[in-house]
Amino acid sequence: KGPAACLMMQNEEPIFAHIIPRPAAFGADEAPPARVIEVGKGFTIHFSHAHEDTNDRIVCYTSGWPPANTTEFLGAWGGEAPDFSCIPPARLWRTELDLRTGTCISHAVVKGLENCCIEHPHVHPAYYSSAHPDPDSATTLSPPAPSPPRLVHMSLGDCIRGCTSPPQGYLTVNVETGETQKYFLGVRCFAEEPVLVPAPSRAPPGPMRE
Repeated sequence: KGPAACLMMQNEEPIFAHIIPRPAAFGADEAPPARVIEVGKGFTIHFSHAHEDTNDRIVCYTSGWPPANTTEFLGAWGGEAPDFSCIPPARLWRTELDLRTGTCISHAVVKGLENCCIEHPHVHPAYYSSAHPDPDSATTLSPPAPSPPRLVHMSLGDCIRGCTSPPQGYLTVNVETGETQKYFLGVRCFAEEPVLVPAPSRAPPGPMRE
């Protein structure tokens, strides 16, 4: 067996979020301890981004599976081709955590994307370290972002029946308005993980541009 075949899914176990404060944001003796918050059931695959608001709440976006009866971790990916009928559909999830009460306020698929099979969500690179920018690595192409990102870009499979399928295009969603843009590559064409490259000059801002 390979490493992945040795892992077994525990579908009845909840997801736990581990909140670890950045030491640079506090004094030497002031940093609060790390916290663990129970989120809910399912399986988180990839993180898009997260941000903390002024009300001590953390909002994060991830790709993941809903609670399923899958027992083998990625077991259906073996052989010449994956058996997509045995793979749970990946969705874009929005999770909100309350740091004051140590509880999960919500953990649900992003509204409007309930039937979209997606993977590899990303945001503009300027947002990767917007809270604590490194002046030595800052460039004019990717200045520190002043606010949480609105747009999440990801690969897109089936968006009609909501079943698991190979990625055949790309999806951008505005998480503030719910507006989406879809781009399909064509028949018998498949998409890879999106790579976002900042343009040398910024286009005028709009609902689907950052």
